Amino acid sequence: MRKQWNGHTYLTTEGDNMEAIIIQNDQLQVTISPLGAQMLRIVDAHGDRLWGGDPDIWGSHAPVLFPVAGALTNNRYHYDGKTYTMGRHGFARTSLFTITEHTQKAASFLLDTPQDNYPFDYAFLVHYRLDANRVVVTYEMANNGTGPMYASVGAHEAYAIQGELSDWQLVFDMHERIETREMVNGQLSGARKLYAVHDDTLPMNEDMFYCDTMVFADLHSRGVTLRSDHHLASVHVSFDGMDYLMIWKKPGAPFLCIEPWCNPPEPVGFRGDLTQKPGIIHIPAGDRVQKTHVITLR
Repeated sequence: MRKQWNGHTYLTTEGDNMEAIIIQNDQLQVTISPLGAQMLRIVDAHGDRLWGGDPDIWGSHAPVLFPVAGALTNNRYHYDGKTYTMGRHGFARTSLFTITEHTQKAASFLLDTPQDNYPFDYAFLVHYRLDANRVVVTYEMANNGTGPMYASVGAHEAYAIQGELSDWQLVFDMHERIETREMVNGQLSGARKLYAVHDDTLPMNEDMFYCDTMVFADLHSRGVTLRSDHHLASVHVSFDGMDYLMIWKKPGAPFLCIEPWCNPPEPVGFRGDLTQKPGIIHIPAGDRVQKTHVITLR
């Protein structure tokens, strides 16, 4: 089957094929589902590095967030005089993508199905590529319409952790004033919490998630490492070009989500104009934007 996108012709799988595919090299094996273009497993010498997706706790592994990351105020936004309803994190994570490329070390997934709640002629691609012990993830947003398009994107990978969360630390790439924005019902309240850190290392504990999610909006660092003195495995996530970092977990669950986003959660009182949404990306007609984050497994 062949499919046209942005002037190019792609060989694709059949559209109803939901069978996961595998890419691999001599260090990593990554399993990806066309449903949501979501990674299901990252396996290296230490074993499974992603959360297993127990539906009784949290059934996802690494959902892709498009055309918004996070919740909209009252699950609505306004554009060009109309109001649209959209659930948390957008529609990509529950949509079936078309596989446009699948080689031994790379795979690409395309979503361009028209959506009643998204009035743009869009194409959204998710590219995965392996480079030694790195998974390079690139999100590509294209405007195939004749007017402007507004979109954002975010990652939501859940990394498996052993032992207690208090065994683990976040280490930022640069010297930081470690300050988070506080959340109320999925929105930024305006309150902030400043953490005392040593050598840019933030020790983790369950109490940090009293507001559900830790929101870092003012980082100089473009990368962070999850590591432990008690366990050998660590992961570094770099996110150049993605300005916001979310850290989230379910209470007591053996995973931690490191989530680079292009937009922050909406602030309390935001009125829902999509063109004014903080972090929204304006994409001119015929143009496209790419955002990349890199996962390094050690």
